[in-house]
Amino acid sequence: MSQFLGSAFRKSLIEQLGKSTRSITIISPYVTMPAVRELIKRLPSTVIKRSLITVPPGVEYVNGSVDVAALEQLNQHGFEIHWLPNLHAKIYLLDEKIAFVGSANFTTNGWELDQKGNVEDMIMFETSKSDRDHINTRYITTSTLLDLNGKWKKDVIAQKQKFQELNYQLMKSVQIDFPNNNGANELAVFSDYKLPPNGYQFYFKFTIAKVTWQKIKKDKSAIRLKLGGEKQSPDATITIPFSNFGKYLTSLYTTDKRQDWQFGLYVDNEQNLTLRIRDKVISINRKDLIGTLRVDITVTKKRRANG
Repeated sequence: MSQFLGSAFRKSLIEQLGKSTRSITIISPYVTMPAVRELIKRLPSTVIKRSLITVPPGVEYVNGSVDVAALEQLNQHGFEIHWLPNLHAKIYLLDEKIAFVGSANFTTNGWELDQKGNVEDMIMFETSKSDRDHINTRYITTSTLLDLNGKWKKDVIAQKQKFQELNYQLMKSVQIDFPNNNGANELAVFSDYKLPPNGYQFYFKFTIAKVTWQKIKKDKSAIRLKLGGEKQSPDATITIPFSNFGKYLTSLYTTDKRQDWQFGLYVDNEQNLTLRIRDKVISINRKDLIGTLRVDITVTKKRRANG
């Protein structure tokens, strides 16, 4: 009997995966590394026949909807990677007898691996011979093996570089006017443009050393995030007071044994800001900023030096 799974999809998939003994076929237009790592961690060694069908190299490979490194990781773990034009279906087939069909891509959001996961739904059911024939005819036999060492990889890298330059031009138009953080202690960290996830205009990734964070905590320093361009002359800056930023790092990182910590800043197409610290998602859109968080974004007019 089929049933809607909602947020229980990943748990149900992992449970069924643990019972699998022969094969797994994943059909998904989008593929990202966190979901791949989660799958590989759970995949029984007895499941020898492994395949993925995704979209062919194109804009999805440039904007990060399909992570090339994730495809390579799958291939290293025995997956054959195939492509199918205009693919939109999302299907997970285990041992050719249990199928999950619905909206969830093979991605962080599709698998709800963080608090900002998509509102997805999947149906699980036992397949009939007719179901298996349909999947085989419509998807498997019509797909083409992807050469992971093909010329397309160089093209994707070149287009990503152009994408970064376009991000720079777009960043010049991002302006949020709020009061400066006058007089407060500040510590600055820099991030160049990173390839943003689907649905975001910009993404920046920061690393703070453990000793630096201890100083931030001791001095209750504000943190100035330098965004894009050059470290000494960033395209934009965002200053966040310790009172808003520090409490999240304090609760999440004080017991951590690692020597540095990472967090991300995301800017969506509506210019709303989101901080992600591990699995903590902190939305700081314009409405949130008024009276609670002082942010000053200053966009420089200096063009990035060529090369």
